[in-house]
Amino acid sequence: MHHPETLRVDSISAHPSSAGFPSGHPRLRTLLGVAISVRGEIYGDLYLSERRDGLPFDVHDENVVIALASAAGIAIEKVRLFERVRVGAEQFQRLLLPTLPDLRPFTAAADLPARCRAQPTRRGLVRRHPAGRQRRGHRHR
Repeated sequence: MHHPETLRVDSISAHPSSAGFPSGHPRLRTLLGVAISVRGEIYGDLYLSERRDGLPFDVHDENVVIALASAAGIAIEKVRLFERVRVGAEQFQRLLLPTLPDLRPFTAAADLPARCRAQPTRRGLVRRHPAGRQRRGHRHR
């Protein structure tokens, strides 16, 4: 559909825009097409073919499908709006984040050899010195 107007066709093969069906396609006789749109923006189309009772689509069918297409359009617009708000909120949060301090002095401490790092024990931390001596993590007397 190129226009927002509803398309209701009682005989697809007799319609001026009909180009036929490819081989193996099920036979379709009736068609109801409605644009999915909100505030004039068309998001897509909703097509139905062949009522279960075999009758052509009527005004009641058209109104129900228009309501369904309107709900679908609102849902699509809501998802798009939510995505824009989410992206905007993320950008705003990034602007509020402070710049990170220079962490290079801390990375030097993290690179100490394992034998120089404090080791946990039941009584507290024990520091291991390169000379092999151990020193408790409390003051000397």
